[in-house]
Amino acid sequence: MAAHDGGRRVFEAEEVKVSFKPRPPTGLGNDDAFEEGTCGLVLATSEIILSRGRSAISIPVGRMKSIEIHQPIFGSNYITGEYVGLQGEVVTITLTFHRGGATEFARAFFRIAEGHMVVKDQSSSDEQRPMPSDASADKEDKKNR
Repeated sequence: MAAHDGGRRVFEAEEVKVSFKPRPPTGLGNDDAFEEGTCGLVLATSEIILSRGRSAISIPVGRMKSIEIHQPIFGSNYITGEYVGLQGEVVTITLTFHRGGATEFARAFFRIAEGHMVVKDQSSSDEQRPMPSDASADKEDKKNR
């Protein structure tokens, strides 16, 4: 399985259970084949590729947000995240790693995501203001004396 954009493979796993809530995202490939079940997973430098048989979907890393790793005491480790579509639709994706690899996937994903413009949460309105330079701070200080 080759990465769709020619990107370098960073992580691969087999037998990863995938589920989508409310349903698989549209426009990413053969969406109908991915209602729920086990698939292969490849993390490339710009996308997550899920494959089952001859069907595959490609999820851009930059469209993912709220990624969390879950490590229950009993049961397989799993990762949840939200895919934000171009029309603003949000789909929750759960990847369960029955044969291990969740921690390695998360570590590789976060390393890749640092280089991508990951979707920002629209609910936060944190404005970043530039810090005043020393010269303008001195002027302001003298003005207030």
